[in-house]
Amino acid sequence: MLEDIEILEVSAEIATLLTGFADWTFEEFRRHRHGAAQNCFTTLKGNHKIIDANLPDEKEWRKEGIVSEVKYQGRCGSCWTFSTTGALESAYAQAFRKNISLSEQQLVDCAGAFNNFGCCVLGPVNISLGAEDELKHAIAFARPVSVAFKVVNGFKLYKSGVYTNTTCGSTPMDVIHVVLAIGTVRTRFTNKRRGISHTSAAGAKGKKKGATFTIDCAKPVEDKIMDIASLENFLQERIKVGGKYGALGDSVTIVREKSKITVTSDSNFSKRYLKYLTKKYLKK
Repeated sequence: MLEDIEILEVSAEIATLLTGFADWTFEEFRRHRHGAAQNCFTTLKGNHKIIDANLPDEKEWRKEGIVSEVKYQGRCGSCWTFSTTGALESAYAQAFRKNISLSEQQLVDCAGAFNNFGCCVLGPVNISLGAEDELKHAIAFARPVSVAFKVVNGFKLYKSGVYTNTTCGSTPMDVIHVVLAIGTVRTRFTNKRRGISHTSAAGAKGKKKGATFTIDCAKPVEDKIMDIASLENFLQERIKVGGKYGALGDSVTIVREKSKITVTSDSNFSKRYLKYLTKKYLKK
């Protein structure tokens, strides 16, 4: 358990908590809380169309009053039913301005046994497997979206914040938990855990070395973590590092290249901030 907490503290900007699962082994957690593998074959090639519009900095559907209350799954591996009813409840509330509560138990008991007779599904929309740009647009401009993902060991200690883990499957059978995504927020300029990779200390011979960090180029060009305008806005925000306030924009050089944005600085303030983000010591 202590090893799990140490991994979380280093690998993600999240708050951990001694939850009711903290003393469980991962096998116990998997057996009692995970659902069956979700064969998401329909998402290998989705049919969601991205509209020509800029994503908002934040979209929170709870503020619109169309997200129903959180329900408790218990020991039944029926996460898909909670995600399904949650999505339908939100769609109904959005269309008719009335909140309802649908039955997960009915789906568990009857959906498979009666082959979904009586259901009429028109024009379902699927998001391609791993296409974060499609997911962000669907959440921002449509409504809450059912999402399936892979649960790893550290997730049982999760409390709040942005959760990221380097252990991630890449096939439809890797996902074992389903939730409802009810909002999106623009990623801030931080470290690789949220889209930024630290490269190395930089500077010509004889000059004071600075710090260089770039936007992670692993993502497709059309799925930028942060465009140049957003980056420049962030660099002008006043931040606090080591008890001192400053703005990175006071001392950095921004270079926009074809596949990345490089930010270089000779400022001790900026280097301290980069050190804080990456949890690594830079060369002086």
